[in-house]
Amino acid sequence: MPECDSVLKFPVEKDYTDTFLAYEEGAKKGYCNFVIYGGTGGRLDHTIANIQTLANISKNGGRGFLIGNGTVITAVTNSVIEFPAETAGKAGVFAFGGDAIGVDISGMKYTAQKINISPYFPLGVSNEFINKSAKISVGNGTLIIVWYETSKQFSRNIDKYLI
Repeated sequence: MPECDSVLKFPVEKDYTDTFLAYEEGAKKGYCNFVIYGGTGGRLDHTIANIQTLANISKNGGRGFLIGNGTVITAVTNSVIEFPAETAGKAGVFAFGGDAIGVDISGMKYTAQKINISPYFPLGVSNEFINKSAKISVGNGTLIIVWYETSKQFSRNIDKYLI
């Protein structure tokens, strides 16, 4: 098999995950949106590492998604994410890396205005999309947002979620 110039090879034993190295390479090339398929299954330690990668992407002004097994995960830092009305299923909102200050949730079954969410208390679990446009924002901090894609609309309309 011929060698490709675009393939990067790294040692098996390294400090960073392959997913994080791929993100860094994309960021060096100026990309700010990252969609990682299959990043939620298998080993839990790798799933957590991938969620940390999402938080890093978000902290640096980008948007990343993990997609797998009917689940979509993203991170929002000092920002907002909007969901079209056709988004269906359940969702959870969790603080990551510290308190999330000034969280607003609108257009969902359970709404909130200017609340603070702690990473030590699961306040944002089991919310639901209700056939309305929804919005989740955080004034200061990082949120991890997990939703279960029952309608498969995310995959069909991914461009609506990108920044």
